Amino acid sequence: VVGLAFGFGVPVSAAYCLEVAPTSWRSFSFVLFHLFYSAGEAYSVYIIWLDDPSMKHLHWRWLLIVGALPTIILTFLSAACLNESPSW
Repeated sequence: VVGLAFGFGVPVSAAYCLEVAPTSWRSFSFVLFHLFYSAGEAYSVYIIWLDDPSMKHLHWRWLLIVGALPTIILTFLSAACLNESPSW
């Protein structure tokens, strides 16, 4: 189910990233998007390897919680650092 969500979400997120970014920042934001996506995949591999290198007895609840930590941290960090959008 998670893989299916990523399959639908990544192309849409990449397109949204290109649409929202100013013209001068589009290439940089697109590269940054894919860089962070690859870093997230590497993080997933790392926590799975820490849990069970043989991948025979994975603790899926622990993996989901630890996998969600960067998202939770970045959500609060971005909420604190981003400026409020102007109302038109």
